Amino acid sequence: MKFASSLNFSERSREGALELNESLQLIKAAGMSAIEIDLSRGLGAALFADESWENNFAELRKALDDAGFKTVSVHALHDPMLYIPEGNATEEDIKKARIDAARAAKAAHILGAEFVVIHPVDNHIDAEYDREVNVKTNLEHYAMLKECVEQECSGVKIAVENVYYSSAYRLRRRFGESAEEVILLAEALGGGVCWNCGHAHPVTMDQARAVEKIGDRLVLMHISDSRGHTDAGLPPMIGGGNIKWESIMPAVAKIGFEGYAVLVADQYLSNMPQALQKDAAEFAGTVCRRLVELCDNAK
Repeated sequence: MKFASSLNFSERSREGALELNESLQLIKAAGMSAIEIDLSRGLGAALFADESWENNFAELRKALDDAGFKTVSVHALHDPMLYIPEGNATEEDIKKARIDAARAAKAAHILGAEFVVIHPVDNHIDAEYDREVNVKTNLEHYAMLKECVEQECSGVKIAVENVYYSSAYRLRRRFGESAEEVILLAEALGGGVCWNCGHAHPVTMDQARAVEKIGDRLVLMHISDSRGHTDAGLPPMIGGGNIKWESIMPAVAKIGFEGYAVLVADQYLSNMPQALQKDAAEFAGTVCRRLVELCDNAK
């Protein structure tokens, strides 16, 4: 298993936004030279929202290449309210979301990323908690993205990420919480699974079993800790996180996963004085290496 970091890990300090080179230096201090770009927030969102987004990502690719970084994945925009009655999404809203998903694949291609990460969408308009309806809706929603991956974006693969509920969405559960549902959708889209341990914890206590069930369909992981009710956006074993890493990592080793685990810890450094961030980033790297040790010890 190899570690990468979301660029959002180090985009801000207590004093304000950081320059790209400052962010990359902190990720490098954590011992990583591979990143994920999230199009829903931070620098990724700013570059993607601009009309010249393709040129923006071409320039970002050059900057990352020059700094010795590779982009592992691009996280597409996600709106859980698109097919929810109280979301009041218009046909134009849905059309734009579908176009943006396809553009995410193009952004991944420009950046040289192997994966475009997507969240399953829920359809609570046509039926409540109906797996067949949700798979059909997702295939329609991501049809443009799938076509783009197959015809225009050579080398880019789809990674379906597990999600979880939030009271803000007024849902009792979401499609794509379980290993079975993300496997089903990944296979329907011709992609793999991105297992997010922070997302899984509020709804899936036995993550080791879920990882083993996903097996060789696992192409990417998102790593952050949780206190059981929400994804805390912190590195593992920090800030009261109680995910059972000691059982998850042996399962990861058992299925032979050798891909990237992306540290998605965007709350860790964001309100920390810049003078303390380097030491904190180094410690986050130490924690990630502990997870690798848990894998290695299980082999």
